[in-house]
Amino acid sequence: MKLKGQTIECEIEKLVFGGYGLGRYNRKVIFVHNALPGEKVKASVIKDKRDYSEAIATTILTPSPFRQDALEDHYLSCSPWQILSFDQENYWKREITKEVFQTIAEIDLENVELVAEAERFHYRNKIEFSFTATENQTSLAFFKRGQKQKQPIPHCVLAHSTINQKAALLVEELNQQGISETFLKAVILRSNRAGEAIAALFVKEHNFPTLPGIQLDDQLRGFTVFFSNPQSPASVPTRILQQLGSPCIVETINSKPLQYGPMSFFQVNVDLFEKVLKDIQPFVSGENILDYYCGVGAISIAVSDVVNSCLMVDISEESIFYAKENIQSNGLSHFSAHCNKTEKLLDYIDADKVVILDPPRAGIHHKVINALRRKKPRRIVYLSCNISTCARDLKLLCFEYNIVFTRIYNFFPATPHIEFLTILDRKSS
Repeated sequence: MKLKGQTIECEIEKLVFGGYGLGRYNRKVIFVHNALPGEKVKASVIKDKRDYSEAIATTILTPSPFRQDALEDHYLSCSPWQILSFDQENYWKREITKEVFQTIAEIDLENVELVAEAERFHYRNKIEFSFTATENQTSLAFFKRGQKQKQPIPHCVLAHSTINQKAALLVEELNQQGISETFLKAVILRSNRAGEAIAALFVKEHNFPTLPGIQLDDQLRGFTVFFSNPQSPASVPTRILQQLGSPCIVETINSKPLQYGPMSFFQVNVDLFEKVLKDIQPFVSGENILDYYCGVGAISIAVSDVVNSCLMVDISEESIFYAKENIQSNGLSHFSAHCNKTEKLLDYIDADKVVILDPPRAGIHHKVINALRRKKPRRIVYLSCNISTCARDLKLLCFEYNIVFTRIYNFFPATPHIEFLTILDRKSS
């Protein structure tokens, strides 16, 4: 029986990886957005697969005592757990992590600790907005959860206030110049804790007009307009059409100034990231480090005072450009950086090294896993933004390594995303 487009009723058993409420309809698993454990809901089915369906709860028939009002209409697009109390969010992130590692890797994390900041909103230092049209005006937009349609938005409560302010001024200028959303792809805004920001506007036309109303000030330090290939759905910087001020921004972490650009990888919740660094530092003190998937060097440079030497590797040309700038500006003659795929630079691994891994959501490349298992560096520091791929990787690494440290960090409050740190020590022969 096809369910897509139908409205069904189901009861929610628990929250699961991905942030869904788990329900059942005629014994079929239903993953439901906007639903909490213990609730009975009416839900509209948006995807229908053989083994499961995906739905959005449209009516809450029996609400959870932990349900709370969302702060904005578009919460399902950016932070679907706004509806869940913060204490319960932290509880469920811990429970989901334990379940994922037990199910995928048979690793028991019963006593794992979760660390969170008190501030649940306004923590993100990077937001990518899309655009849509509303009443003949251009508006910021996010894609609707699990769908291709866009939803107009005025701002996002996850973002630093500077990001929302400058995004609003950009939209005002676009409308002042009569620029239709059909010419626009996206805008990325990044900010630091000093309240400074840079913006990168991605457009679909080579002859995009200049925007005279965009003025640099104490907050907006740089503005760039990129032509971005309209055949690609991603915001890819193909050619610079206009540039004002600085192409990068600087954040100071552990007294180390770190430059990064609009496309560089950099942690979005810096206050909590500093707590991760405090946990990492004792495990890298006095060591020779390989920092794979390094971004601009936010981990290894931030702990450089206790490190003997470090080689950083990342596939992003922009990230490595700024990594080299950060090495030079911080006077780190014992550091170096290379732009390449991690799986292409495995000869540097040896038994005396400590390897830092902070991979993308896809996890560690299988060639990297094989090299680690074969060469057996004495310690691995693995910071993961995807607990499912991390569990997959640890299942293999634990043949040669013991887990000596684990911790969960709520880097992304009001969302189902989870950051996880584990330290692995080589097993004795």
